[in-house]
Amino acid sequence: MLLLLIAGLTQAVGAQPSGRVEGRVVAEGSGQSIPGATVRVRGAGVGAAADIDGRFVLADVAAGEARLIVSAVGFAPSEMRVTVRSGASVWVEAVLAEETLETGAVVVTATRAVKALEDVAVPTTVVDATAMRQQGAVRLGEVLEAVPGLFLFDDHGTGLQVQGFSPDYTLVLLDGEPVVGRTAGTLDLDRLTVAGVARVEVVEGPSSSLYGSEALAGVINLVTDLPAPGVETGSVRLRAGSFGQSDAAAVGRDRWAARVLLNRYGSDGYDLTPDAFGPTTPAFTDWTADLRARADLGAARLRLGARPAAQNQAGA
Repeated sequence: MLLLLIAGLTQAVGAQPSGRVEGRVVAEGSGQSIPGATVRVRGAGVGAAADIDGRFVLADVAAGEARLIVSAVGFAPSEMRVTVRSGASVWVEAVLAEETLETGAVVVTATRAVKALEDVAVPTTVVDATAMRQQGAVRLGEVLEAVPGLFLFDDHGTGLQVQGFSPDYTLVLLDGEPVVGRTAGTLDLDRLTVAGVARVEVVEGPSSSLYGSEALAGVINLVTDLPAPGVETGSVRLRAGSFGQSDAAAVGRDRWAARVLLNRYGSDGYDLTPDAFGPTTPAFTDWTADLRARADLGAARLRLGARPAAQNQAGA
């Protein structure tokens, strides 16, 4: 009799009613699927990962009310309740909201790969957009003069010495691409606007193995930013000084993650030694346009950039 009772109890437990939960995990607002999201039943050893279309299947979920925990990297976790019926399948759609994750400063210039600033062996300084705005800098020369260990001088424009080397051996990059326009080895840093620049990365030390002989002293990299899709902003900035010096920039953005910038930098010039030939600072006008765009194409990301510039200088 005891053996019959144990056999009957074992059979009843094994026949516990269960059902299936199927569904899809999507992002709030856009409705795009979230591949790799995890879905598990609280208090039970049942879980699954979403496929490339964001779909998941949970089999053998105990009948009754189940609490699903849904999570994914970059999104706030969510909990939802579903009612599971024995032998049936229930469909649910889990919606996750994006979550901003605070990370430490990362750099790309020192190693040509994304690394945390504290993990880079080469001396590297990062000046972000907030710091540039606080110091009121609008030209690259104004940003670098506040970086310890760098020396700026005036010779065919504002030049830069790093570790005692002439400016010929310091490479200036814009999003990883060399900036051209040197005169007698000097690239005039005051001709480069920092409008639309997210951060300036300064690498002090030989980087020839990565960037060639022009990077024997160091590398300066201007990294531009792009708005998130759906963000629409615009800004205009104007600064004026003595001798007709002016700096004006207009920045426009649209919901396709693009930025258009137009900058004019000019001066009427001045002459402190009228008896000597030529003005102390000649009159000049610089125009710079900048276009940055990004498009997400599913498995690939397309990024486009263009930066035409024109300079006009009167030395008489």
